[in-house]
Amino acid sequence: MLSGQGNSGHDSSPSPLDVTVVPTEVITDLKTDVTTKATETVQDGTESPTPLTDGNSLSTQVVQDTTTAIDAISSKAEATSASSTATPTTTKTTPRTTTTTPSTTTTTTTTTTTTGLVHRKCDDALPFICQYSVDCPKLCIKDDSLFDSSGNLKEKKSYGIWFDIGTYTYLLGNKPMAWLDSYRQCCALGMETLNIDNAAEQLGLTALASTNKANWTANFNYWTSGTWKGAPVKQWSWCDPNGPKVFAKGLVWESYQPDNKGGNESCVHFRFTLNRTGTILTDRNCANKYIFACKV
Repeated sequence: MLSGQGNSGHDSSPSPLDVTVVPTEVITDLKTDVTTKATETVQDGTESPTPLTDGNSLSTQVVQDTTTAIDAISSKAEATSASSTATPTTTKTTPRTTTTTPSTTTTTTTTTTTTGLVHRKCDDALPFICQYSVDCPKLCIKDDSLFDSSGNLKEKKSYGIWFDIGTYTYLLGNKPMAWLDSYRQCCALGMETLNIDNAAEQLGLTALASTNKANWTANFNYWTSGTWKGAPVKQWSWCDPNGPKVFAKGLVWESYQPDNKGGNESCVHFRFTLNRTGTILTDRNCANKYIFACKV
């Protein structure tokens, strides 16, 4: 390996990065068979010619040492370049957060459930729900000629028996008529045809019959506004002035009713029984004549 010795007596071998090797021509003296490798090693500005006594081995050694030095320089340069240019890769992990509240659990998306009627945009995509429509009368017209200037019904008692239960006032009429005429009669009086909102309301009417059965003066059979006309059989609704209203659960029907006898019983009749049952519903032909009954 090429090296240089100073006169100070210690090893002054330069590092590979401090050495520049400049190879020149190889000269062979034919008389002495001695080959001189005129190689300059430039180290801190000092030139040092090196005589070579064995042409083959020393030349090979010079080439190998030179190659080794150059390789060392290249390796160190590459390592230095790699360390200075390499960009560290940083991986940032963001923890996932799951939020739980008493009413809403957040997993992938948040879903809030609201019951009842709410305002929504008309172009919102929502599930649909269908209800059978029944053929209720389109108009419910009050007859103003039946009322005085103060808005009170004239000759009120002539229409039948009046009584109050809870927040409702009822009229049990005194004239038989078909189902549609019954509906129109109640509208003319500024009322709606008898309908039963729920089981509790039917129990109130049952209590009325039980309390007064010893001196009952009213009729027993009345029309209601209930029908399934225009809908599949037994899809019952009340024909309220504001539109059809589906029957509530728990209403009491007579045994084996409704039966749609003869295939033409699509209107609901209400009867006081004055026994333990008190009141019951049955289906009847809408053309049959029963007493009108109203409430407000």
